[in-house]
Amino acid sequence: MRKVLPVIALAACLLATVAPVATAAPVATAVPHGAGWASAFEPVAGAHAAGPLRLLGRARLDVHGPVATQPDWVDLAIDARAVRRPGGGEPVRAEGRVVMKHTFLNADGGFEGSVEFTAAVDCLTLAGPADAAFPVLTGRVEKTVFTFPPGQPAQPARPDWHPETSFAFRTDADGHPRVAWALPPYDDPAAPPKAFRCEAPGPDAGPEFYKLGGGFALRR
Repeated sequence: MRKVLPVIALAACLLATVAPVATAAPVATAVPHGAGWASAFEPVAGAHAAGPLRLLGRARLDVHGPVATQPDWVDLAIDARAVRRPGGGEPVRAEGRVVMKHTFLNADGGFEGSVEFTAAVDCLTLAGPADAAFPVLTGRVEKTVFTFPPGQPAQPARPDWHPETSFAFRTDADGHPRVAWALPPYDDPAAPPKAFRCEAPGPDAGPEFYKLGGGFALRR
């Protein structure tokens, strides 16, 4: 069995059970449409206006490309909302949940394990130029759940592991929707923070995933 994820090895040491595990918190299962909603990957104009923001959806992600190339998968589900101050900047308040899960399969499709974390949203804002901004979501990890097949060694528990994590939603130069992600390694207690409240992940903070399916919608 592979010891730890190629993706969370990108960020954290994570692994879990034969059927996908239910998410740890209620999150959106469909991308909303209609008046006021737009893809979270579309540039946003008028970014510095005050008012409410809502980010909602679920997507399957892959770090290698826009087409799945390996049996592993990463699922990200978000239900977040915030009210911003006049002139932009940090929101007056933000709330919601993020659930991210990495499931590992072997070449035959057998389950090798999974790791899932839930984060409490502490900021949802817009970053970048006022005429082409992008959503940024941050939150503190509340819970991490590893699920292992019978007989496999369990990942050491770290009940004190509640770091900040951050996400940014953009479209790259080739037109692919991408999700940048930052989180310090799970297996290194001395690792410095990689994510900061209301800040987009830095260029070296972690992976940028491609969106394979599903999506996220933003309402302003």
